[in-house]
Amino acid sequence: MLLVTRSQVRAILDWEDVIQATKRGLVAEVAKSAIVTAEVRYARGGLHLKSAALDEDQVLTVKANLRPDGGNVSGLLLVYDLEKGTLAAAVDSGLFTAMRTAAIATLAAQTLCRRSGIRLAVLGYGKVGQTTLERVCSSMDVADARIWTRRDLSEDEVPAKTTSGVPVRTVNDVAGAVADADLVITCTPSREPIVGPADLKESAVIVAMGADSYGKRELGEGILNRAFLVGDVPSECVRVGEFAYLGPANSSAILPLGKVLAGEAPLQHEGACVVFDSVGSSLVDAAVASALLRAVESSGAGTPVDLQL
Repeated sequence: MLLVTRSQVRAILDWEDVIQATKRGLVAEVAKSAIVTAEVRYARGGLHLKSAALDEDQVLTVKANLRPDGGNVSGLLLVYDLEKGTLAAAVDSGLFTAMRTAAIATLAAQTLCRRSGIRLAVLGYGKVGQTTLERVCSSMDVADARIWTRRDLSEDEVPAKTTSGVPVRTVNDVAGAVADADLVITCTPSREPIVGPADLKESAVIVAMGADSYGKRELGEGILNRAFLVGDVPSECVRVGEFAYLGPANSSAILPLGKVLAGEAPLQHEGACVVFDSVGSSLVDAAVASALLRAVESSGAGTPVDLQL
């Protein structure tokens, strides 16, 4: 077995490989391979458990992430080689999860917001918010970006421009950040709505990444009722995601993003508000882990550990 640290993940995992693996995982999600998800709650947070087998790659992953309310993610991703029938790697899952989450957000934005001169708002500026801001701006026609977060940001934390040259500024209130925004990406740990329907442009595309467990919520009453709905894992979105607040509606009303990416479902939302809800796909974990294993093998990264000694 190889032990792969956070710094090694950062050094060897190529973003384009992450994007392509994420796309494959979301398309595989539609076919519903072997998947298990669960959450164990404790007083100030939860332990997220996700596992999936990706048959085409002969990979099975088990991820356990400790997620304190409002805190940083820490955990472990176990990667099994199904062809060899062995445990191939144990990977620090903090940065890994942030990268795959940002990749899901980026793919959703690219797919659902096909416009030019996009005005972007990012709510939340942790690892996911920072990575998503950079990647969306480098892969889409973004005119300007605004950032809102509950914590005070120093001048050094927010660049005047992204690496692709998009102007960035911080905004003190949510309404000011999302006003006239074409694309709104929410990635906060909020447990109460932070965005109201009156704050949003009627044709806004909202990529909601924060509500990924029981009790979390970022979007206010009335937003979902008027929107075209897309999700990464619809059956989970209506259980623990933003779409849990749909009321009597169920997953049949939600278009899986994987179907759109596979060309199996046309988008028919011109001029309408669109909400994409992500709870995180364990099949994406498996696909990205497969890409990581290839990078580990080609780079010689990872520390061999024999657990049977």
